[in-house]
This record gives sequence, C-alpha cells and structure tokens, in this order.
Amino acid sequence: MKRKIELKEFLITQSTGIYILKFQDKTLTEFDEFMQKFKNCDDKLIKDDFNRIIKAIQKISESGALERYFRIEGKYKDNVVAIPLYIESRKNHPTLRLYCLRLSDHLIIIGNGDTKFQNYNNNPQIVQYTKDLASLEQVIKYYKKTNKIKLNHNRIVISNSINIEI
Repeated sequence: MKRKIELKEFLITQSTGIYILKFQDKTLTEFDEFMQKFKNCDDKLIKDDFNRIIKAIQKISESGALERYFRIEGKYKDNVVAIPLYIESRKNHPTLRLYCLRLSDHLIIIGNGDTKFQNYNNNPQIVQYTKDLASLEQVIKYYKKTNKIKLNHNRIVISNSINIEI
C-alpha cells in the first residue's frame, strides 16, 4: 500500500535546503520522531552520537550538503546516506544514525534514524527508513523528468498537481 508524503522545509540557508518528510498517516515528521526518541537518551554514547548528528546538521546548513559529511548507507546506486559520518568504533555497543536522502550539494531530505550494530540490515526499522528514502528518490526522479518537481539550488519546487506517494 502506498503512503502519501509531505515534504516540509526544515532549514533553508544560502547554501543548503534541508527538508524533512511527514507521512500523511502520522502526526509527527520522521525527524520529529527521531528527536523525541533520542533527545533525552540516558545512554551516554548514544547521547554523544545524537549531539554529533545535531552539530553535523548545523554544519551542513552552513557549508552545504557536501558528500564528505555523510556515510553511504543505502545501496550504491541510490543517494541514501547517514549522519554522522564518523563514530568511534564500538565492539558491544550500538551507534546512532540519522538517515537522509542527499539530492545534491545543496539539498537534503532528513528522514528518521535509530541505533545499529555494524550493519544496518540487522535493524528492520532502519531497513524500512532506508527503503522509504530510496523509494522517495525514485519518485522525485520520475517527477523531475515530467517537470512536476524541480530542484532549484537549495529549494525543492513541487507542482500543486501531484501527490508524492511511496
């Protein structure tokens, strides 16, 4: 079953457009869910990861959505990435990742995130987040070809005549 998505402006700066997504059947955006889940986490290492993610978003907003700020987490041919790029290696403790769709050096769509051990495939929730972002990328590519979605530097311009569904 396809679900409708709304893309919302989160932070637009001179260099970067940061968008978040909201499924029509949910009350919170994906990023708001992530924030609620991890903002007040008691686990010190996960809290440190969370703070790195927030700092990375600030850096991206100032400098652009440059490739060097992300870790490739989806399939090689899609643009699904994770923040933060670097987290110190841990043997018996998960790391926190926030998953995004990097559309260009000036545009990202922030999704949701969770904790993971070594491989994101070990967490079904993360697998779903990355699948959703990869599906969203395919929809955006399709609508770009029909000029119903345009990527203008740091803005996503969406025609009123379309509903984004994945």
